[in-house]
Amino acid sequence: MMNLLGLTYLAIGLAVCHAQFVFPDQYEAMKLEAERRLSTRPTYPQSFSGGSQSLSLAPSSFPWRQESTRPSHLSIANALLPPGWQDYVINLISTGVTQFTLDMDRAVDNASSSSSSRENVLFSPVSLTATLAMVLLASGGKTFEEVTRILGLQSGVDISNHSEVVHRIFGLLIQEFNEDYRADKNMPQCEVAFGIFVQDGYPIRKEFRAVSDKIYKSDVTSVDFSNHNDKAQSIINNWVDDKTMGKIKKLLNEPPNPLSAVIIASALYFNGEWNQHFYEGTKRKAFYIEPNEIIYVDFMYNGGTFPFYEDQNLGLKIIGLPYKGLKVSMYAILPTASGAAALKEIKRHLTPDVIDRLINNMQNNSCLISYPKMELSSTLQLRSALKSLGLLSLFDPRTADLSILSPGRGHGDNVDGGPAFITWRSLDPDSTDDYRRQSKSGRPNFLYKYNTRNYTVEQWNNGYKLRYTPRVKRQSRSVEREFADFLGSQRLALFGLDELRNSAGVTNPGLFADDVVHKVEMTVNERGTEAAAVTGVLLNRSGDYRRFIANRPFLFFIRHDLSKLIWFWGSINRPTPFYHDP
Repeated sequence: MMNLLGLTYLAIGLAVCHAQFVFPDQYEAMKLEAERRLSTRPTYPQSFSGGSQSLSLAPSSFPWRQESTRPSHLSIANALLPPGWQDYVINLISTGVTQFTLDMDRAVDNASSSSSSRENVLFSPVSLTATLAMVLLASGGKTFEEVTRILGLQSGVDISNHSEVVHRIFGLLIQEFNEDYRADKNMPQCEVAFGIFVQDGYPIRKEFRAVSDKIYKSDVTSVDFSNHNDKAQSIINNWVDDKTMGKIKKLLNEPPNPLSAVIIASALYFNGEWNQHFYEGTKRKAFYIEPNEIIYVDFMYNGGTFPFYEDQNLGLKIIGLPYKGLKVSMYAILPTASGAAALKEIKRHLTPDVIDRLINNMQNNSCLISYPKMELSSTLQLRSALKSLGLLSLFDPRTADLSILSPGRGHGDNVDGGPAFITWRSLDPDSTDDYRRQSKSGRPNFLYKYNTRNYTVEQWNNGYKLRYTPRVKRQSRSVEREFADFLGSQRLALFGLDELRNSAGVTNPGLFADDVVHKVEMTVNERGTEAAAVTGVLLNRSGDYRRFIANRPFLFFIRHDLSKLIWFWGSINRPTPFYHDP
């Protein structure tokens, strides 16, 4: 009988958002102060045009207004797929991540007790997705199916035969994020890192090691959980400190369980400077948790031309705050009504298509903005939330299948497997053989689906099954059959991952997860100087200003506009820090 004791953390994501804000407070006071500041400065004809906005700060054409919504210089272009199919797979991934973001936000809300209903929900969808992508990479059988489903990759094609294409494009997108800042230091700094900590002597399959190294650039480090778990704790925490630029000093408050075999980790660090700087100075003003319940928060202010849209039907305003480089923006959505219930009702109506529609409807407007200065911290235990989304087998030692990660001790069925301890990343990467093979010719194996109302009949390799499909799953986009035909006609360089997953007799090592821990730290603050304000805004005295006063519960997300991938998501019910007196 296999002993499956131990603890697994899927410790995901760190996030640092460095932003800038500031403001005087009331509408007219804001206008007069901004005009006073700007009227006392020399003019800069090359910087300003039309008396309303610095062209260098707010061009007339934002990224979402350009003809192409995909980066033209992605490494994937002409490297793996033709542009049309490249866009298709990127859209498949981004739509899946957006739907997963909305599902996760609701699941965390539902899992929270009534006493915590006013707490903020903060997480990094890309970081969480990256870690689940590593689980997808490691998994087979039921675990693979469940991760595929919650990431929105379930399709009319047997994705188990084509998962490497998804991994390779997702990996190249992450590589693109990392390289943007290296190419241009004015761009937001976004670093996504992966790491795998392995018990000394514990075997890792060469297919898994090849994909994790070549595609995700993971570091693979041998540690001794069994005899020196305190040293393993130090190695992991040092990696966390390094990869988060010191923002999170440690992830593990105590040594990992000695029965841990593997720790898989992802970390995301983000530091972005506003494209349009905010005025210097804050004011402590009222924030209405509920219409009759007030706390006080330091507000930051700005004014000028920003992308803005108000949806009367949904009862919300949305504003875009671009970062330098205009590839990444923070979007804030403010309900018309006050209170936590109003925010929850807004979120109930959000879908990937609704979010796209809101952003596509945004137009450049003269805006006055009041926004909380925040220091946000969140540590989420996501086991319950993920189980509610359908990821059940990963947490059950009887059904978890991480057979693509490792065959287990002894390379046989009689394995002493403790749970996979999944968290963060490392030191020096192990060398990895360039293990590649050409895909076999011939047509792919299809998983046909027949829909009848809310039910789906699926044809698998081992027969048929009937299952109920929830509405949100029925609406997820699928990989088209013609895409599978295209892949079947290609001879793509592959690592043999899908071939291994679909082969007979793959040993299940008995690894499982006990919990998923996701930690995020974020700072949204002001960094305004007179020099920065010189390249700020010129306010038109007779302008028609849109007001975005975030003095009640709201949500925000930071999105890479070209790929539509959401890096961070926050539901703010009570900004921190807050005060009980003005």
